Amino acid sequence: MRSIFILMSLMIVAFVAGAQTSAVISGKTDFSIKYWAGTCEGSFDAPKGKMKFDPANLAASSIDVTVAATSFKTGNSTRDKDVKAKKYLNAAAHPLIRFTSSGITSKGGTYYADGILSIKGTTQKVSIPFKAVKKGDGSYAITSTFTLNRLDYKVGEETMTMKNIVTLNISAVIK
Repeated sequence: MRSIFILMSLMIVAFVAGAQTSAVISGKTDFSIKYWAGTCEGSFDAPKGKMKFDPANLAASSIDVTVAATSFKTGNSTRDKDVKAKKYLNAAAHPLIRFTSSGITSKGGTYYADGILSIKGTTQKVSIPFKAVKKGDGSYAITSTFTLNRLDYKVGEETMTMKNIVTLNISAVIK
């Protein structure tokens, strides 16, 4: 009887440990968008927030992360100021870009986080692909590359000088 109790206790501890909530401890958010003179590349600060990830129990997994819109940078201070202004990100009124998952699935070695992405007060359902690699210290290295249409989030207007599709490259370490 005692051995059954010990076995059950170990199983509960293993389940809780496998699906524990982790904090994003480091990372980066890079982007690129094509425009008349080539490609504009830049970055935002690392994502912040929580991620519960257990590849053996995706139903118990979740993501709730933000990126500071105010951290937008391309190395061109005039452009950075313009993009943070009301016409584009309106970072003063909407300082955070947020993603909250509603479910995580896996297909062919890639995970997909379905959920809600909010930018500049506009919310859209998205499915964000990502890879997760467990490191020796128990943390996970998370990487994702995906595109979005900036006009879906009212970031600027249709223009002949700038394309609408933005490519995002996100990496984070969760622990």
